[in-house]
Amino acid sequence: MNWKIEFFEDEAVLKMTVKGIFNTEATIKANEAQLVAGKKYNSSKFLVDSSLLVLDINRSVVFEIISNLYPSHDISSSSYFAMVKPKDSQSEALVTFYIMAMERMGWTAKMFPNSKKALDWLCEF
Repeated sequence: MNWKIEFFEDEAVLKMTVKGIFNTEATIKANEAQLVAGKKYNSSKFLVDSSLLVLDINRSVVFEIISNLYPSHDISSSSYFAMVKPKDSQSEALVTFYIMAMERMGWTAKMFPNSKKALDWLCEF
């Protein structure tokens, strides 16, 4: 899979960089890897650099991840999710839907133009 996960200990932020075309299977696996790493590092602050991501999925996959995968990993409602805006317009629309759905489910999520702004926001918490 085409992702990289790193943990910034001083900021307690888990960062995942994703790039390339992600279908349903890859999207679910990447999200699961991020959630497992979050538990490993005891982090509730997630940064996803999706600037080079192209999603080949539909909204039902996004909703499935949020409504089933996240609860199955006991992701706390006090978690924060910062997404870097994808350059691909269809992927941006899906990330916008993801953020809206996350907020409706009780999590805090926001999209940013770059990783630095996303990290700065996560460091506020």
